[in-house]
Amino acid sequence: MRLLKQDRDGALVMKEFFESNIPAYVVLSHTWGAKNDEVTFTDFIGGIWRTKPGAAKLLFCAKQAARDGYLYFWIDSCCINKANHTELSEAINSMFRWYRDAKRCYVYLSDVPPPSENPLWQSAFDRSLWFTRGWTLQELLAPQDVVFFSTENGTEDSEILGCKDTLRDDIHDITGIPVEALQSNDFSEFSLHERMSWAERRNTTRPEDRAYCLIGILGISMGLRYGERDKEWERLTHKVNELSTNPQSARRLSSNSSPKVYMRRFIVITAIFALLVAWISNHFSLPIPSPLSSTPPPLPSSSAIFAIIGRTGAGKSTFIKALGARDSKGRYPQASDQLEPCTGDITFYKFSIHDTEAYIIDTPGFGDGNMSDTRVMMDIFDELNKLSLEGNKIRLIYLYDISLSKFDIEAHKVWSNPLA
Repeated sequence: MRLLKQDRDGALVMKEFFESNIPAYVVLSHTWGAKNDEVTFTDFIGGIWRTKPGAAKLLFCAKQAARDGYLYFWIDSCCINKANHTELSEAINSMFRWYRDAKRCYVYLSDVPPPSENPLWQSAFDRSLWFTRGWTLQELLAPQDVVFFSTENGTEDSEILGCKDTLRDDIHDITGIPVEALQSNDFSEFSLHERMSWAERRNTTRPEDRAYCLIGILGISMGLRYGERDKEWERLTHKVNELSTNPQSARRLSSNSSPKVYMRRFIVITAIFALLVAWISNHFSLPIPSPLSSTPPPLPSSSAIFAIIGRTGAGKSTFIKALGARDSKGRYPQASDQLEPCTGDITFYKFSIHDTEAYIIDTPGFGDGNMSDTRVMMDIFDELNKLSLEGNKIRLIYLYDISLSKFDIEAHKVWSNPLA
Protein backbone atom coordinates (compact mmCIF):
# COMPACT_ATOMS: atom_id res chain seq x y z
CA MET A 1 0.00 0.00 0.00
CA ARG A 2 1.43 3.38 -1.02
CA LEU A 3 0.85 6.41 1.20
CA LEU A 4 1.60 10.10 0.74
CA LYS A 5 3.02 12.45 3.33
CA GLN A 6 4.09 16.07 3.45
CA ASP A 7 7.68 16.75 4.48
CA ARG A 8 8.68 19.65 6.68
CA ASP A 9 9.60 21.67 3.61
CA GLY A 10 6.08 21.16 2.22
CA ALA A 11 7.03 18.64 -0.46
CA LEU A 12 4.81 15.58 -0.94
CA VAL A 13 6.54 12.22 -0.97
CA MET A 14 5.25 8.68 -1.48
CA LYS A 15 6.19 5.64 0.60
CA GLU A 16 5.23 1.99 0.19
CA PHE A 17 4.23 -0.18 3.15
CA PHE A 18 3.50 -3.85 3.63
CA GLU A 19 0.41 -5.00 5.55
CA SER A 20 2.38 -5.64 8.74
CA ASN A 21 3.71 -2.09 9.16
CA ILE A 22 1.10 0.29 7.73
CA PRO A 23 1.03 3.47 9.88
CA ALA A 24 -2.07 5.45 10.82
CA TYR A 25 -3.47 7.22 7.76
CA VAL A 26 -6.48 9.12 6.42
CA VAL A 27 -8.10 8.81 2.99
CA LEU A 28 -9.70 11.14 0.47
CA SER A 29 -13.01 10.42 -1.25
CA HIS A 30 -13.94 12.50 -4.28
CA THR A 31 -15.57 12.43 -7.69
CA TRP A 32 -13.14 12.38 -10.57
CA GLY A 33 -12.95 15.33 -12.93
CA ALA A 34 -12.27 15.28 -16.67
CA LYS A 35 -10.14 12.44 -18.03
CA ASN A 36 -6.76 14.17 -17.70
CA ASP A 37 -7.51 16.37 -14.68
CA GLU A 38 -6.66 13.90 -11.91
CA VAL A 39 -3.13 13.28 -10.66
CA THR A 40 -2.10 9.73 -11.62
CA PHE A 41 0.68 7.55 -10.24
CA THR A 42 2.75 8.33 -13.34
CA ASP A 43 2.18 12.08 -12.90
CA PHE A 44 3.34 11.96 -9.30
CA ILE A 45 6.43 9.86 -9.96
CA GLY A 46 7.26 12.04 -12.97
CA GLY A 47 7.09 15.20 -10.88
CA ILE A 48 4.43 16.91 -13.00
CA TRP A 49 1.52 16.47 -10.59
CA ARG A 50 1.40 20.16 -9.61
CA THR A 51 0.45 21.06 -13.20
CA LYS A 52 -2.79 19.05 -12.99
CA PRO A 53 -6.12 20.52 -11.77
CA GLY A 54 -6.42 17.56 -9.37
CA ALA A 55 -3.34 18.75 -7.47
CA ALA A 56 -5.64 20.90 -5.33
CA LYS A 57 -7.15 17.73 -3.86
CA LEU A 58 -3.75 16.41 -2.81
CA LEU A 59 -2.88 19.71 -1.15
CA PHE A 60 -6.27 19.84 0.58
CA CYS A 61 -5.84 16.33 1.95
CA ALA A 62 -2.27 17.02 3.11
CA LYS A 63 -3.37 20.21 4.90
CA GLN A 64 -6.39 18.59 6.57
CA ALA A 65 -4.42 15.51 7.63
CA ALA A 66 -1.84 17.75 9.29
CA ARG A 67 -4.61 19.68 11.09
CA ASP A 68 -5.97 16.40 12.42
CA GLY A 69 -2.55 15.19 13.51
CA TYR A 70 -1.97 12.55 10.83
CA LEU A 71 1.23 12.25 8.82
CA TYR A 72 0.10 9.90 6.05
CA PHE A 73 -2.81 10.00 3.63
CA TRP A 74 -4.07 7.93 0.70
CA ILE A 75 -5.75 9.01 -2.55
CA ASP A 76 -6.98 6.45 -5.08
CA SER A 77 -6.07 8.45 -8.19
CA CYS A 78 -2.31 8.51 -7.57
CA CYS A 79 -1.49 5.83 -4.98
CA ILE A 80 -2.34 2.96 -7.34
CA ASN A 81 -0.39 2.19 -10.51
CA LYS A 82 -3.34 1.44 -12.76
CA ALA A 83 -1.04 0.56 -15.65
CA ASN A 84 -0.07 -2.59 -13.73
CA HIS A 85 -3.03 -4.98 -14.07
CA THR A 86 -1.89 -7.24 -11.21
CA GLU A 87 -1.52 -4.29 -8.85
CA LEU A 88 -4.86 -2.84 -9.93
CA SER A 89 -6.64 -6.14 -9.29
CA GLU A 90 -5.06 -6.50 -5.86
CA ALA A 91 -5.91 -2.88 -5.00
CA ILE A 92 -9.58 -3.18 -6.00
CA ASN A 93 -9.97 -6.34 -3.93
CA SER A 94 -8.25 -4.60 -0.98
CA MET A 95 -9.83 -1.17 -1.29
CA PHE A 96 -12.75 -1.72 1.06
CA ARG A 97 -10.32 -2.80 3.76
CA TRP A 98 -8.11 0.23 3.12
CA TYR A 99 -11.05 2.59 3.57
CA ARG A 100 -12.29 0.64 6.59
CA ASP A 101 -8.90 0.79 8.32
CA ALA A 102 -8.41 4.52 7.70
CA LYS A 103 -8.58 6.72 10.78
CA ARG A 104 -10.72 9.23 8.91
CA CYS A 105 -12.18 9.72 5.45
CA TYR A 106 -12.38 13.22 3.97
CA VAL A 107 -15.17 13.57 1.40
CA TYR A 108 -14.36 16.49 -0.89
CA LEU A 109 -17.57 17.68 -2.57
CA SER A 110 -16.54 19.84 -5.50
CA ASP A 111 -20.17 20.75 -6.28
CA VAL A 112 -21.21 21.94 -2.81
CA PRO A 113 -20.54 25.60 -1.88
CA PRO A 114 -19.18 26.61 1.55
CA PRO A 115 -21.94 27.35 4.10
CA SER A 116 -20.35 30.71 4.93
CA GLU A 117 -21.02 31.87 1.38
CA ASN A 118 -24.25 30.03 0.59
CA PRO A 119 -26.82 29.27 3.30
CA LEU A 120 -28.62 26.96 0.84
CA TRP A 121 -25.66 24.56 0.68
CA GLN A 122 -27.87 21.72 1.98
CA SER A 123 -29.79 21.64 -1.30
CA ALA A 124 -26.53 21.27 -3.23
CA PHE A 125 -25.43 18.57 -0.78
CA ASP A 126 -28.59 16.57 -1.43
CA ARG A 127 -27.97 16.74 -5.20
CA SER A 128 -24.21 16.17 -5.09
CA LEU A 129 -22.79 13.97 -7.82
CA TRP A 130 -20.86 12.14 -5.10
CA PHE A 131 -24.03 10.29 -4.04
CA THR A 132 -24.57 8.95 -7.58
CA ARG A 133 -21.20 7.32 -8.21
CA GLY A 134 -20.54 3.61 -7.77
CA TRP A 135 -17.14 3.74 -6.11
CA THR A 136 -18.18 6.30 -3.50
CA LEU A 137 -20.62 3.79 -2.00
CA GLN A 138 -17.87 1.86 -0.21
CA GLU A 139 -16.13 5.15 0.58
CA LEU A 140 -19.28 6.13 2.48
CA LEU A 141 -19.84 2.78 4.20
CA ALA A 142 -16.38 1.36 4.94
CA PRO A 143 -14.80 4.09 7.14
CA GLN A 144 -16.27 4.68 10.57
CA ASP A 145 -15.26 8.36 10.64
CA VAL A 146 -16.40 10.20 7.48
CA VAL A 147 -16.22 14.01 7.29
CA PHE A 148 -17.79 16.01 4.44
CA PHE A 149 -16.14 19.17 3.06
CA SER A 150 -17.33 21.88 0.70
CA THR A 151 -15.38 23.58 -2.06
CA GLU A 152 -12.91 26.31 -1.05
CA ASN A 153 -14.14 29.62 0.31
CA GLY A 154 -12.61 33.04 -0.24
CA THR A 155 -9.65 32.16 1.97
CA GLU A 156 -9.02 28.99 -0.05
CA ASP A 157 -10.21 26.74 2.76
CA SER A 158 -12.81 24.00 2.44
CA GLU A 159 -15.47 24.12 5.13
CA ILE A 160 -16.75 21.19 7.16
CA LEU A 161 -20.37 20.34 6.32
CA GLY A 162 -20.76 17.60 8.90
CA CYS A 163 -19.87 13.95 9.39
CA LYS A 164 -21.56 10.66 8.60
CA ASP A 165 -23.02 10.51 12.09
CA THR A 166 -24.44 14.06 12.23
CA LEU A 167 -25.74 13.89 8.63
CA ARG A 168 -26.95 10.30 8.99
CA ASP A 169 -30.66 10.99 8.45
CA ASP A 170 -29.97 13.19 5.42
CA ILE A 171 -27.71 10.54 3.91
CA HIS A 172 -30.37 7.90 4.54
CA ASP A 173 -32.97 10.02 2.74
CA ILE A 174 -30.62 10.69 -0.19
CA THR A 175 -29.35 7.14 -0.66
CA GLY A 176 -32.07 4.91 0.78
CA ILE A 177 -29.39 3.00 2.70
CA PRO A 178 -30.69 1.80 6.11
CA VAL A 179 -29.53 3.85 9.07
CA GLU A 180 -28.16 0.67 10.66
CA ALA A 181 -25.76 0.22 7.72
CA LEU A 182 -24.55 3.80 8.09
CA GLN A 183 -23.75 3.18 11.76
CA SER A 184 -21.50 0.14 11.24
CA ASN A 185 -19.12 -1.14 8.58
CA ASP A 186 -20.06 -4.78 9.22
CA PHE A 187 -23.02 -5.64 7.01
CA SER A 188 -23.52 -9.29 7.96
CA GLU A 189 -27.04 -8.46 9.17
CA PHE A 190 -27.99 -7.47 5.60
CA SER A 191 -28.47 -10.01 2.83
CA LEU A 192 -26.16 -9.91 -0.18
CA HIS A 193 -29.05 -8.91 -2.42
CA GLU A 194 -29.99 -6.02 -0.15
CA ARG A 195 -26.40 -4.77 -0.19
CA MET A 196 -26.42 -4.93 -3.99
CA SER A 197 -29.58 -2.83 -4.04
CA TRP A 198 -27.72 0.07 -2.40
CA ALA A 199 -25.88 0.61 -5.70
CA GLU A 200 -28.95 0.44 -7.96
CA ARG A 201 -29.07 4.15 -8.80
CA ARG A 202 -25.31 4.66 -8.95
CA ASN A 203 -23.20 4.99 -12.09
CA THR A 204 -19.65 4.08 -13.06
CA THR A 205 -17.57 5.27 -15.99
CA ARG A 206 -16.61 1.73 -16.97
CA PRO A 207 -19.43 -0.87 -17.01
CA GLU A 208 -17.24 -3.47 -15.29
CA ASP A 209 -16.82 -1.20 -12.27
CA ARG A 210 -20.53 -1.50 -11.56
CA ALA A 211 -19.66 -4.98 -10.28
CA TYR A 212 -16.18 -4.29 -8.92
CA CYS A 213 -17.30 -1.41 -6.68
CA LEU A 214 -19.43 -3.89 -4.68
CA ILE A 215 -16.71 -6.49 -4.04
CA GLY A 216 -15.79 -5.21 -0.58
CA ILE A 217 -19.35 -4.47 0.52
CA LEU A 218 -20.37 -8.02 -0.41
CA GLY A 219 -17.25 -9.51 1.18
CA ILE A 220 -16.22 -11.48 -1.90
CA SER A 221 -13.23 -11.57 -4.26
CA MET A 222 -13.25 -11.31 -8.05
CA GLY A 223 -10.52 -11.33 -10.65
CA LEU A 224 -10.75 -8.31 -12.95
CA ARG A 225 -11.83 -8.77 -16.55
CA TYR A 226 -11.95 -5.31 -18.07
CA GLY A 227 -13.37 -5.58 -21.56
CA GLU A 228 -16.19 -7.94 -20.53
CA ARG A 229 -18.49 -4.95 -19.92
CA ASP A 230 -21.95 -6.00 -18.55
CA LYS A 231 -20.89 -9.65 -18.34
CA GLU A 232 -19.05 -8.78 -15.14
CA TRP A 233 -22.31 -7.70 -13.52
CA GLU A 234 -23.83 -11.01 -14.60
CA ARG A 235 -20.83 -12.85 -13.14
CA LEU A 236 -21.18 -10.98 -9.84
CA THR A 237 -24.93 -11.67 -9.72
CA HIS A 238 -24.34 -15.37 -10.38
CA LYS A 239 -21.75 -15.48 -7.60
CA VAL A 240 -24.12 -13.74 -5.17
CA ASN A 241 -27.02 -16.05 -6.05
CA GLU A 242 -24.76 -19.05 -5.54
CA LEU A 243 -23.62 -17.81 -2.14
CA SER A 244 -27.18 -16.94 -1.12
CA THR A 245 -28.49 -20.44 -1.90
CA ASN A 246 -25.49 -22.42 -0.64
CA PRO A 247 -25.53 -22.59 3.19
CA GLN A 248 -21.90 -23.75 3.40
CA SER A 249 -20.72 -20.88 1.20
CA ALA A 250 -22.85 -18.45 3.20
CA ARG A 251 -21.27 -19.64 6.43
CA ARG A 252 -17.77 -19.23 4.99
CA LEU A 253 -18.69 -15.74 3.86
CA SER A 254 -20.22 -14.88 7.22
CA SER A 255 -17.18 -16.21 9.07
CA ASN A 256 -15.22 -13.21 7.78
CA SER A 257 -17.41 -10.90 9.86
CA SER A 258 -16.55 -9.75 13.34
CA PRO A 259 -17.58 -12.19 16.13
CA LYS A 260 -18.72 -9.11 18.08
CA VAL A 261 -21.53 -8.60 15.57
CA TYR A 262 -22.90 -12.10 16.13
CA MET A 263 -22.59 -11.78 19.89
CA ARG A 264 -24.35 -8.40 19.78
CA ARG A 265 -27.10 -9.83 17.55
CA PHE A 266 -27.51 -12.84 19.86
CA ILE A 267 -27.81 -10.63 22.96
CA VAL A 268 -30.27 -8.22 21.32
CA ILE A 269 -32.52 -10.96 19.91
CA THR A 270 -32.43 -12.90 23.18
CA ALA A 271 -33.46 -9.79 25.11
CA ILE A 272 -36.26 -8.95 22.66
CA PHE A 273 -37.58 -12.51 22.74
CA ALA A 274 -37.55 -12.58 26.53
CA LEU A 275 -39.48 -9.30 26.74
CA LEU A 276 -42.06 -10.25 24.11
CA VAL A 277 -42.65 -13.75 25.43
CA ALA A 278 -43.00 -12.33 28.95
CA TRP A 279 -45.43 -9.68 27.70
CA ILE A 280 -47.65 -12.21 25.95
CA SER A 281 -47.47 -14.58 28.92
CA ASN A 282 -48.36 -11.85 31.43
CA HIS A 283 -51.29 -10.64 29.36
CA PHE A 284 -52.71 -13.93 28.16
CA SER A 285 -50.99 -16.90 29.89
CA LEU A 286 -49.76 -19.61 27.53
CA PRO A 287 -50.65 -23.30 28.02
CA ILE A 288 -49.18 -26.05 25.83
CA PRO A 289 -49.64 -25.14 22.15
CA SER A 290 -51.84 -27.17 19.85
CA PRO A 291 -51.45 -27.78 16.10
CA LEU A 292 -52.93 -25.87 13.17
CA SER A 293 -53.06 -26.71 9.49
CA SER A 294 -50.87 -24.57 7.21
CA THR A 295 -54.03 -23.28 5.52
CA PRO A 296 -56.38 -22.53 8.43
CA PRO A 297 -60.16 -22.75 8.36
CA PRO A 298 -62.15 -19.53 8.88
CA LEU A 299 -61.02 -18.13 12.21
CA PRO A 300 -63.56 -17.32 14.91
CA SER A 301 -63.80 -13.58 15.54
CA SER A 302 -62.89 -14.18 19.17
CA SER A 303 -59.48 -15.57 18.21
CA ALA A 304 -56.40 -13.65 19.30
CA ILE A 305 -54.12 -13.29 16.29
CA PHE A 306 -50.51 -12.12 16.37
CA ALA A 307 -48.57 -11.37 13.17
CA ILE A 308 -44.81 -11.04 13.38
CA ILE A 309 -43.13 -8.78 10.80
CA GLY A 310 -39.46 -8.10 10.13
CA ARG A 311 -36.47 -8.24 7.83
CA THR A 312 -35.11 -11.54 6.52
CA GLY A 313 -32.90 -13.01 9.23
CA ALA A 314 -34.38 -10.87 12.03
CA GLY A 315 -35.49 -13.96 13.96
CA LYS A 316 -39.25 -14.17 13.32
CA SER A 317 -39.28 -17.96 13.10
CA THR A 318 -36.99 -18.20 16.11
CA PHE A 319 -39.39 -16.06 18.13
CA ILE A 320 -42.38 -18.24 17.19
CA LYS A 321 -40.39 -21.31 18.11
CA ALA A 322 -39.60 -19.70 21.48
CA LEU A 323 -43.35 -19.37 22.09
CA GLY A 324 -43.73 -23.10 21.55
CA ALA A 325 -46.17 -22.71 18.66
CA ARG A 326 -46.43 -25.62 16.19
CA ASP A 327 -48.10 -26.42 12.91
CA SER A 328 -50.66 -29.16 12.17
CA LYS A 329 -47.99 -31.86 12.20
CA GLY A 330 -46.65 -30.75 15.55
CA ARG A 331 -43.55 -29.15 14.00
CA TYR A 332 -41.88 -25.99 15.18
CA PRO A 333 -41.12 -23.38 12.52
CA GLN A 334 -37.82 -23.72 10.72
CA ALA A 335 -35.26 -21.37 12.26
CA SER A 336 -31.71 -20.59 11.18
CA ASP A 337 -28.67 -19.07 12.85
CA GLN A 338 -27.70 -17.63 9.48
CA LEU A 339 -29.01 -14.39 8.01
CA GLU A 340 -31.18 -16.08 5.41
CA PRO A 341 -34.92 -16.45 4.79
CA CYS A 342 -36.78 -19.32 6.46
CA THR A 343 -40.30 -18.19 5.56
CA GLY A 344 -41.49 -17.53 2.03
CA ASP A 345 -45.24 -17.49 2.65
CA ILE A 346 -47.80 -16.46 5.26
CA THR A 347 -47.66 -19.38 7.74
CA PHE A 348 -50.06 -20.02 10.64
CA TYR A 349 -49.22 -21.58 14.01
CA LYS A 350 -51.66 -22.23 16.83
CA PHE A 351 -51.54 -22.11 20.62
CA SER A 352 -54.05 -21.63 23.45
CA ILE A 353 -54.82 -18.63 25.64
CA HIS A 354 -57.08 -19.46 28.60
CA ASP A 355 -58.56 -22.37 26.62
CA THR A 356 -59.20 -20.02 23.68
CA GLU A 357 -57.57 -20.64 20.33
CA ALA A 358 -54.90 -18.13 19.38
CA TYR A 359 -52.73 -17.86 16.30
CA ILE A 360 -49.23 -16.59 15.60
CA ILE A 361 -48.53 -15.78 11.93
CA ASP A 362 -45.04 -15.98 10.44
CA THR A 363 -44.68 -13.61 7.47
CA PRO A 364 -42.13 -13.41 4.63
CA GLY A 365 -39.09 -11.30 5.42
CA PHE A 366 -38.22 -8.17 3.52
CA GLY A 367 -34.79 -6.98 2.40
CA ASP A 368 -33.56 -10.14 0.64
CA GLY A 369 -33.59 -8.51 -2.81
CA ASN A 370 -35.93 -11.01 -4.49
CA MET A 371 -38.87 -8.59 -4.23
CA SER A 372 -39.07 -4.92 -3.34
CA ASP A 373 -39.73 -4.19 0.33
CA THR A 374 -42.91 -2.34 -0.63
CA ARG A 375 -44.23 -5.34 -2.58
CA VAL A 376 -43.53 -7.70 0.32
CA MET A 377 -45.24 -5.40 2.82
CA MET A 378 -48.28 -4.91 0.60
CA ASP A 379 -48.63 -8.68 0.07
CA ILE A 380 -48.49 -9.23 3.83
CA PHE A 381 -51.08 -6.50 4.34
CA ASP A 382 -53.42 -8.05 1.77
CA GLU A 383 -53.32 -11.42 3.54
CA LEU A 384 -53.78 -9.97 7.01
CA ASN A 385 -56.50 -7.62 5.82
CA LYS A 386 -58.58 -10.63 4.69
CA LEU A 387 -58.55 -11.89 8.27
CA SER A 388 -59.33 -8.43 9.60
CA LEU A 389 -62.35 -8.10 7.31
CA GLU A 390 -63.70 -11.32 8.80
CA GLY A 391 -63.86 -9.59 12.18
CA ASN A 392 -60.57 -10.83 13.62
CA LYS A 393 -58.44 -8.51 15.72
CA ILE A 394 -54.80 -8.68 14.69
CA ARG A 395 -51.92 -7.61 16.93
CA LEU A 396 -48.70 -6.76 15.07
CA ILE A 397 -45.25 -7.53 16.46
CA TYR A 398 -42.47 -5.64 14.61
CA LEU A 399 -38.88 -6.88 14.80
CA TYR A 400 -37.55 -3.60 13.45
CA ASP A 401 -37.73 0.10 14.27
CA ILE A 402 -41.00 1.29 12.71
CA SER A 403 -39.91 4.91 13.15
CA LEU A 404 -37.36 4.49 10.35
CA SER A 405 -38.57 5.55 6.89
CA LYS A 406 -37.40 2.32 5.31
CA PHE A 407 -40.32 1.92 2.93
CA ASP A 408 -41.56 4.32 0.33
CA ILE A 409 -44.60 6.49 0.92
CA GLU A 410 -47.00 4.11 -0.81
CA ALA A 411 -46.10 1.29 1.58
CA HIS A 412 -46.54 3.61 4.53
CA LYS A 413 -49.98 4.61 3.25
CA VAL A 414 -51.00 0.96 3.09
CA TRP A 415 -49.83 0.21 6.62
CA SER A 416 -51.37 3.38 8.02
CA ASN A 417 -54.78 1.74 7.55
CA PRO A 418 -55.62 -0.18 10.74
CA LEU A 419 -56.05 -3.95 10.52
CA ALA A 420 -58.39 -4.03 13.47
